[in-house]
Amino acid sequence: MSVLSLTSFSAWGRPMRAALQRMPFQGLSLGRYSPLRFMRNHTHLLIYIYLIASMAVIETVLERYTIGRAQALQTEDVSEQTNTLRARLQGEVLARALQMRGMAAAITVMPDMPADQFDAIAEQVTADAPVIRMVAAAPDLVIRHVHPATDNAALLGLDYRQYDQVMAVIETARTTGNTVLDGPLNIGGGKQGLVLRTPIFLPGDASDEAPARPFWGMMSATLDLGVFLEQSGIVQGARHLDIALRRPATAEQPPRMIFGAAELFEQGTIRQRIDLPQGNWELAARPKGGWDQFAEERRQLRFWVLLATVLALLVAAYLIEISRRKTAAEKNLINAINAISDGFALFDANDRLVMSNAQFRRSLGGVGQAALRPGMLFEDLLREGAARGLYPEAEGCEDDWVADRMLAHQAADFEQDELLSDGTWLRASERRTEDGWTVAFRMDITALKEAQLAAEAASLAKTEFLNIVTHELRTPLTVVLGYNAFLKDPATLPASQALSDQQGGISAAHQELLNTVARYAAKMDASGQHLLNLIQETLDYAKIEEGKMQIHPTDVPVRNLIEDVIDQFQQQADAKGLDLWAEADDVTVQADETRLKQILFNLVGNAMKFTNAGEVAIRTEVEGNTLRFSVMDTGQGIPKAEQSKVFDSFHQVEAADLRRQGGTGLGLSISRNLVELHGGRMSLQSREGHGSCFQFTIPLATTS
Repeated sequence: MSVLSLTSFSAWGRPMRAALQRMPFQGLSLGRYSPLRFMRNHTHLLIYIYLIASMAVIETVLERYTIGRAQALQTEDVSEQTNTLRARLQGEVLARALQMRGMAAAITVMPDMPADQFDAIAEQVTADAPVIRMVAAAPDLVIRHVHPATDNAALLGLDYRQYDQVMAVIETARTTGNTVLDGPLNIGGGKQGLVLRTPIFLPGDASDEAPARPFWGMMSATLDLGVFLEQSGIVQGARHLDIALRRPATAEQPPRMIFGAAELFEQGTIRQRIDLPQGNWELAARPKGGWDQFAEERRQLRFWVLLATVLALLVAAYLIEISRRKTAAEKNLINAINAISDGFALFDANDRLVMSNAQFRRSLGGVGQAALRPGMLFEDLLREGAARGLYPEAEGCEDDWVADRMLAHQAADFEQDELLSDGTWLRASERRTEDGWTVAFRMDITALKEAQLAAEAASLAKTEFLNIVTHELRTPLTVVLGYNAFLKDPATLPASQALSDQQGGISAAHQELLNTVARYAAKMDASGQHLLNLIQETLDYAKIEEGKMQIHPTDVPVRNLIEDVIDQFQQQADAKGLDLWAEADDVTVQADETRLKQILFNLVGNAMKFTNAGEVAIRTEVEGNTLRFSVMDTGQGIPKAEQSKVFDSFHQVEAADLRRQGGTGLGLSISRNLVELHGGRMSLQSREGHGSCFQFTIPLATTS
């Protein structure tokens, strides 16, 4: 806060000093020691006085806030602790009351319960409750059963009617039908205790409330007050709190202290009302030894404020010196911006031009030289340029072009290339500062753009060349493979059959010749099919590059399609001794069946090619609205350095044992593009020497 004050008054000092210099001091002069002359020559003293006064005010506000906040936190902490103690006290009383009601229920069922059975039930109830010192049952208000009997046998036969104070409590319990907590009382041995008295009513009409049923007697439980206070947390809480607990005064009795000093209720404490069965207690608490006055915190706060004042005065002196150098620094900054080779402009939060360098003005041609001026709106700058024909793209649709350009400008986080009317290409980029100002850059990329266009033209020419060449190669190759199909079975050729008829059968030499021709034709067919696949991959790549690849999605049953793929590769897997299997969901996907099969052929073919032992598997898994395909193998795996490149066109893994497998390096690139055309994604997981797993997703059909 002090730094902000210093900064504002550092800037304030200069205009004040100038105003003092313009004032007519001659008429106000009081002599050699004129106060106004002194103020004019020592304006920095006003800043120091202001700082000292400000820090004094700050110290007062901080002290009130800090100490008040600390006291509030301390009060909140004590309140939370007293709430916890209140809840534990209520819970402890309720738990014992429920135990008494349980025994009362047993007596209600068996009013003439024998002593041994009562003792057994009482033992079971009090086994886990050391706070209960004694339990007594008094039919017709005369104690007939007591537990433990050995220590309390003298109470047998005691008639409650002989004690007026006890009878008053019993009458309350009987009238309300609820358990009543009495005490504290002297329970012998110099100990204090509490007594829970529960009325027992015999079964009557189901519609009758408890007090309306026949009254059997009372069930009483004596609680050890010390154990009770320990279990309810009062004793532990008293280690760091001053605590007092009392039963409030009634019309018949004065307040009775249960724990702590009665004076706490007359002092500044946190007080809680503890609601009990048929009555309440009062709990008072404060920090141990009383509320903290935070004297040390006050001393520390004043020390730090004093230190901050000294530092503020030092900073003020430093800022006053800096302000003298600010003008020179601003001038140097403007010169530096003008020296930037790219165009630069700054617009304020209201989108008005604050400053621009010469390169920015030159990038706007005649608009920059004639119309660009500080305070000009960015939108007016665009409209001026569109009106002067600076932007060919805006011709005939100036308003729409300006609207689109303003949307990008207001986002202030974009970069785009713009063509000007003189053929110059500019890269326009704009960024927003934290204060809402906009920084605009204009970079001349004419040479870069021309190189890019040349590269795109070369790439298009390459794609067209591949398309033409592969089409021209595929037609004669198809003819060659067609005729070669006859050579694969030369015995069926008419010339071979005629020779066989002339010779009355096929001689051994003739048969050897036919077998040799068939063997060579098979090799030619395999090589021709491989070459045809390479040509087809090149054609697909060319279509993708041109953006002409189209798919025709239909509902495709996944399990049948995968079975076809397995059948195609089963013979190859058997020949290599590989286990080829699939685990497919019986679902339908929305896909181009031919292209989906092509993807699986590519992935399974690669897996078969690079796996020499183990297995190749196809799995599917439903994930939301898509089906994930996984093609896994136990082959050589792909080096980590190569994994990011496997989907690049014409890329093959640079390893001697892998390069020998051949291919165009287009299969995975084509497969990934086909998957993306279906709206899915393809990914790879591989460990060198442990195999690979290619995964891709295809949308499920709406009927799945």
